[in-house]
Amino acid sequence: MKKSVIIWAIILIGILILIAVAGFFIFFNKGMSSKEILENPKKAMDFCKNSPTDKQNDCYFYISENLKNNSYIALDSCLAISDDGTKKNCVDMLISFETNQTRAVEICNYFAEDKNFREHCYNSIHNFADIDKDTELLMCEKKSGTDQANCYSGIAESYWQTNAPKAAIICNKITDETIKERCINSFSSSFEIVRANPDLAITICDSLNIKSRCYQNVANALSSSNPKLAVEICKKINDDMSISGCYDSVWFYSDNLTISEYEFSLSMCGYLTTKKDDCLRKIEAIFIDTNVTRAKEACKFMSQTNSERCLAEVNR
Repeated sequence: MKKSVIIWAIILIGILILIAVAGFFIFFNKGMSSKEILENPKKAMDFCKNSPTDKQNDCYFYISENLKNNSYIALDSCLAISDDGTKKNCVDMLISFETNQTRAVEICNYFAEDKNFREHCYNSIHNFADIDKDTELLMCEKKSGTDQANCYSGIAESYWQTNAPKAAIICNKITDETIKERCINSFSSSFEIVRANPDLAITICDSLNIKSRCYQNVANALSSSNPKLAVEICKKINDDMSISGCYDSVWFYSDNLTISEYEFSLSMCGYLTTKKDDCLRKIEAIFIDTNVTRAKEACKFMSQTNSERCLAEVNR
């Protein structure tokens, strides 16, 4: 009798355990309804957290699917997934439903350390019909090295015609000096844009470590509309050979400028050191047949040896 009671007790306990286990799995498989997840996402997250380990990733993914229109909470659920591949699939799913471009970039940027996946994520954003430039700038900020520099340069290029000051700000974000100079030169070599923004053009050139090419471009752009300003920009170049070449392209290409602005032309030459005599000889050559007095005066400002040769030539 006693043995029979023990057997029945064991059987009863076993049945209760089976009922409990079956009840748990029935409850888990039922999970939470979409409505319950939407109404109480925190409870849903707790539910997944307390689920069996092998069920948690699918559980979190399911929550993200239901909360895809509230990507802030849905992202938390994606990030809770332990399997890397499933986590990234979850993020891809969120991006495909996200309509706010800025928010989409923020989602991608959670993977700042995983460059390849972040770029993959950004490419998904590019599938939007019209991605705006401010969103692209957010993408640039999380890139690094040459990738970041080229990203900024590309966006600046699209702004030069419509918003040159903004384009300049973007160019100046570039830390790679070679790419930065190329970004700036795309502006400084555009005569139309420089003429519309001369002060900005000079300021931009001033910001470069390697300035000469930029100053030359800007001076050339301004030579027909404001040659005196072009000359002053030439003077910003840091060696006589380049300044002299700049003078040739913005001033001495026209005899009329030297004839009408004789004193200014002399002062230009006076700014030079090693190329001063060469500069004065150009003035002398312009006046030798029309105004001997001015030709001689130009000669007298030269160094002694060159001055004597110049005067002898004028006096022939």
